[in-house]
Amino acid sequence: MFDVFVCHSPAEREIAERIAARLERGAEARARLEECDSIPNAWEGGSDCGAILLLLSADAVPARPSREAWESVLRHVERNALPPLGTILVRVCAYPKLLEQRPFFRWSDNPAETLRTIERWILSLQPADEPPTFEPARLPWFRGRQTELQQLWRHLVDGSGTVVLSNPAPASGKTCLAQEFARSAAEHFRDVCWIDCAGRPAASVLGEMASCLRGFGSRRLLLVLDGVTGELPVTASPDDRSSLLITSHSRDLQLPEHAVVLEIESAPGSGPGQAPADPAELRLWRSMSVCRPNSVPLELAACIAEIEVREARTACARLVERRLADPLDAAGARFRMRPPLPDNDLDVFRRRHAEELIGSFAARCSQWISEFDLAYPRTLREDWGLATRLARHAFTMLREHGRFREAAPVYERLRAAALQRQDAEVVKECSWELSWLQDETGEIRRPPTQGDQLALDFS
Repeated sequence: MFDVFVCHSPAEREIAERIAARLERGAEARARLEECDSIPNAWEGGSDCGAILLLLSADAVPARPSREAWESVLRHVERNALPPLGTILVRVCAYPKLLEQRPFFRWSDNPAETLRTIERWILSLQPADEPPTFEPARLPWFRGRQTELQQLWRHLVDGSGTVVLSNPAPASGKTCLAQEFARSAAEHFRDVCWIDCAGRPAASVLGEMASCLRGFGSRRLLLVLDGVTGELPVTASPDDRSSLLITSHSRDLQLPEHAVVLEIESAPGSGPGQAPADPAELRLWRSMSVCRPNSVPLELAACIAEIEVREARTACARLVERRLADPLDAAGARFRMRPPLPDNDLDVFRRRHAEELIGSFAARCSQWISEFDLAYPRTLREDWGLATRLARHAFTMLREHGRFREAAPVYERLRAAALQRQDAEVVKECSWELSWLQDETGEIRRPPTQGDQLALDFS
C-alpha cells in the first residue's frame, strides 16, 4: 500500500486522523502519523514513504521562519526531491513561502474540499495499473443541477455510498446527471464502470459487471448502473471503498438501508431535431436507432450502415451537433440516442444488426453482450432462422468464456420457442447442450463465483 507520512503537532491530532481515514478509504493509502513539537526536525522520518504531508500550525513550527531552521525542508523542496512533499496550513503561523510552490492546502478555507484535493494529489502519485476502461464524455450543453451534483459528491466521493437518481419520466435527465457526475469525479476513483441495465436479464447484467470488476479486488471504483428496473444486481455497504450510482424510473426498487434516493426534477428538454438529409448521416442515424439507445457502439452502427468507421465518426459528430445523439464516453466509442423520430423503415437495419452480432460475437462477446439482449427477442419474433443462428453463436461464446449463468437462458428461451414451433431438431439441440450445464433441478452444474446478487464487499 502507498504510505503517506503525516507530520503534525499533538494539537492537530484530530485533523491528522481525519486525513488518515480519508486517504485510507479514498486514496488506498496508509497514513503514518507522527506527532512532534518541531516539523523541521521530524519531517525526514517520512523519507521512506511515498509522500510527506506537513500540518503547519504555531505548535509545530519555529516562531520565526529562519533559513537555518528550515534548511533541510527547503533543500528538499528546491531540489524537487522524492518523496513529494505537501503542506497544509491548519492554523495561522510563520512558514517559508517557498512551501507554497509545492502542493499547498489551507484547511480553514473549506475542509471538505481540502480533503478532496489532498486525495486527488495522493492518487496522482500512484501509477495506474491499467488505463481506465471508461471515461465519461463531457456534455457541452449540460447546465445547472448544482444542488444534485453537490449531493452526489458528498455521498459518493466524500463517503462510499449508494445513490439512486429517480424520476419516472423518460428523458428526464437522470443519465445525463449521472454522466456529468462520473466525469467530474472520475479522478477520485481507480475506474468508472458504466453498465446499461435497461430491459436486460439479470444474469446478463451480472456477467458484464463481473467482467468489468475482474482484477480490481479492493480498489476504489465508481459503479454506475443505468436504467435499473428490477432487483438490484449489486449491493454495496457504507464501509466499502467503492460507490454505487443508479438511475431508475422505478420507485419500487428494493434498496439497502443506507441507500439515498434523490428524486430529481425533469430537465427542460428540447424535442428531437429534424432527420438528417445527408445520406451517410441518415444511414448511420437509422443504424444507431436499432441499437440499444443508451449505449450505442459506434463501430457496430458503422458496420450496420456499411460505412467506414472514420466516415461514421464524422457523420456522428454532426448528429451530436443536431442533438440527435449524445456522446457517452470520451473515446467516442459509445453514444446515447435522443428520443427518435418516427421511422418505420428500419427492418433491414434490424436484420443487419443481428447479422453483424453473429459475425462479431466471438471477438466482441464482452463489449456487445447488451446488444444481443436487444436483438435476440426481436429475432425470435421476426425471423426464426436468424434467431437460431444468433442464439448458437451467443451460447457458444458465453459457454467458452465460462459465463454459464448467462448461456443457459439463451437456450432455454430458444427451446421454449422451438417447442411452440414444433421444431424438434432445435429442441433436441438445446436440451443436449443444457444437460451439460444444468442439473435435474435446472441449477448450473458449475456455478460462477458470483451469486444472484453481486456484493461489493471491499473491507
